[in-house]
Amino acid sequence: VGGVTTRAVHMNLEKKPLDNAKVRLALSQATDRETLNKVAFQGAYIPSTTWMPPAVGGGGVTEKTFDAIVGFNPESAKKNLAEAGYPDGKGFPELTIVVNDVPARKATAEFLKEQWKKILNIDIKIEVVDSKTRSSRFTSEDYELFPGGWTQDYPDPENWVAGLFNSDGANNHYGVADKQLDDLFKKAYFNTNDEDRRKQYQEINMLLSADP
Repeated sequence: VGGVTTRAVHMNLEKKPLDNAKVRLALSQATDRETLNKVAFQGAYIPSTTWMPPAVGGGGVTEKTFDAIVGFNPESAKKNLAEAGYPDGKGFPELTIVVNDVPARKATAEFLKEQWKKILNIDIKIEVVDSKTRSSRFTSEDYELFPGGWTQDYPDPENWVAGLFNSDGANNHYGVADKQLDDLFKKAYFNTNDEDRRKQYQEINMLLSADP
């Protein structure tokens, strides 16, 4: 399973209103991953709501495990946005999505812009930059929305989360800071029981995938 990739739209939790979990959930539920895959990637990927691929994460998780929570659900998306204080998109600030000048990235941004306007009545600005600028914007956390993802270096669940989602992680450019996650990371890092260690990483994956 070397080279396995998960593609996602990263949200900077340090930027308002993305610091609101209901806003993040609304954006997720307003995203038709099946259609996005066809439009932007010509069906090259498997639409999924799990961060860790099933082959790596294990624990009985499939690509559809978290669909009922964060998957495409326009009515629930509208409800969550309203509960976040933006009924029918009223008062919602314009967010910017940063992409590099690559057809698939631009197609992703255009799709999200159109779909979120249609479902949530919010406006998204697309900022197209060169690859170097895109990379520096991400690492300096100078972004709001950012189509990206992760390609594994080695086939172990640790590689999918360690350093990315612990609060002091070197690659945590999302603003994630969660005590429950940090506690699980500390336990898993030094756990010599591999079965137990993998269960801890499965729990981390569940929190990341289903608890925006």
